[in-house]
Parts: sequence; structure tokens; C-alpha cells
Amino acid sequence: MKAVRIYPDASGDGTTMRYEDIPEPVPSPRQVLIRIAAASMNRADILRRNFHGPGGEADPFTPGTDIAGIVEAVGEAVTEVQPGDLVAALLSSGGHAEKVVTHVASTVPLPRGFDASVAAAVPVTYLTCWFPMTSESLGLKPGETALIQSGASGVGIAGIQIAKHLGARVFATAGSDAKVERLRALGVDAAINYTTTDFRAVVLEATKGRGVDYVLESVGGDVFTRSVEVLAPGGRLWIVGNSSGAPEEPADPALIAQKNLTISRFALPSEIPTGGTRRELPRIFDLVAQGVLQPVIDRTFPLAEAAAAYEHLAGRHNVGKVLLIP
Repeated sequence: MKAVRIYPDASGDGTTMRYEDIPEPVPSPRQVLIRIAAASMNRADILRRNFHGPGGEADPFTPGTDIAGIVEAVGEAVTEVQPGDLVAALLSSGGHAEKVVTHVASTVPLPRGFDASVAAAVPVTYLTCWFPMTSESLGLKPGETALIQSGASGVGIAGIQIAKHLGARVFATAGSDAKVERLRALGVDAAINYTTTDFRAVVLEATKGRGVDYVLESVGGDVFTRSVEVLAPGGRLWIVGNSSGAPEEPADPALIAQKNLTISRFALPSEIPTGGTRRELPRIFDLVAQGVLQPVIDRTFPLAEAAAAYEHLAGRHNVGKVLLIP
């Protein structure tokens, strides 16, 4: 079968991507073999290509963490799904291929006829937002205000849609006027081009100087520090990524104490061993089926053109998700 493979360069300073044949995997007793219909791309895939990590994969490795497809074979101890079932799956790696094996607990059965491309666009981005935004103590409440950084990304769009579903007033940033217009079409209350406008000024003016109750921060760099500055008293900021690198400087402890702010970090892998992802993902798919949440697919590429897909995502040309189709 065909797969995208990442090899470390001989110099150790980079990687090489290849599209090549590898042996078809065989499921163990509690695994399933899935013929992939669509695979999603995430910012972590770019990091893995550039730095051959994180994750400590053996050399070489196949990237790709969220997919949808048809169960082709099951291990002898699997009873939850059967061959022919349509499933979505959240993987540690291996999704950018024609087939993959994974533990049955990583899969979520989907109704027959569910769009596999839509399903593949859901797991990582929506779960990354869902857990911190629906947290009982630190989540987003109806009537509150939220700022979604990098709103045109896959995570950003998921965050916007979940925030609106939860009844919040939503501000969002994007890196071009064209992306700002797309965000307005998604129902954002205020979309801000962060390359030409100081989002702090817009947010503070719109909230009469109070700031926002909640920030979903996936950028890092100096954006993190400025995001803390627009939090209202008692505000919460969740770090869910750092696409521009680690924060340039820590948040001001005096400001945090004075305004009683909470800053937390969420990492999706922490929810996999506890069963959180398998518990919450069906709820998200129910909202997708109802049309409450609507994944935005920016562009699809054939699996054989994965290199071009990676460049498209790395160049931040996308609004929404980029998919690979075997």
C-alpha cells in the first residue's frame, strides 16, 4: 500500500518526505484495519515534518492523526465494529496512508452515508477546542465574550463555531482581509486583521474597556502576552497551540493577581488514555450531523500530492481544514 513517509536527513538538520510502498499492516486482537477515505492535516504534521517530532516515532514514520474510512478487517477480540462500518479515528500517527491499523478504542462509528471528508476534518480540531471550552469550571458560559486567535485555522474555526453554540459573543483574528471576510460569513461578531490592526484596541473599545471573558490562544509568540492584556477581571485564557513559537515573555504575575486571571494549557493527548476523546467525540459528531457545527474544508489533495498539501498548510494559505484523499 502507499503511504507518506518522513525520513531524517543524513545531516540530522531536516527531513525528506517520500510517497512510497510499505507493507499492509495486520490488526492484532484488539485492533482494526481501516481503508482510509480521507485524512486530515494539522499544524502538528508540519512540525513533525520539519523537526521529525514530537512523539518519538521510529525512523522513518508516517504522519497523520485523524482519519475517516471503512473498516476492512478486525482483530479476533473486536466486537464494537465490523468490516464494512464507516468510522472516524484519532491516531498517534499513520493516517497519511491508504490504510492504517489502530486500537478499536480509537475509533468512533459513524452513520452510514456520513461524509467521510467532513468526518476526517473533525477529531483533532474540534476536540482541541471542545474540552477547554466546555470545561465545567474554566469553560465558556452563555452571554460571555470570547476572543479566538488565528480564527481562520482549523482550530480557530472550530473554536468560533463552538463558542457561538455556547451562546458567546465572539471576536476573532485573521491574517488577511480575505480571511476576515470569511470569518464574518461564519457569524463572528467582530473579525480583526491582526496584520493591520491592534486587536487589543478593537476588543477593548468594543467591550468599553472591560476586555473579554475568555481567550482561545493557539499562536504563541507576542500574541500570548497581548491576549492576556485583553482579559476581563476573572478571565480565562487557554493555550491550545503555539504556531508562532513559545510565548516571547511570561504573563505579568501582578496583572494576573490583580485581575484574578486563570491561564491554562490543554494538550489533546492527555484525554486519550482517560477515554475522554472517545466519550466526547460522538457528541461532537451529533452536533455536526445536526448542522450546529459545520467543518470548513479549505482544499483537498490526492495523497500522492502530500508534499504540495504540506506547503499549502505551512504557508498559511488555508481557511479551514486541508485534507488528503488516498
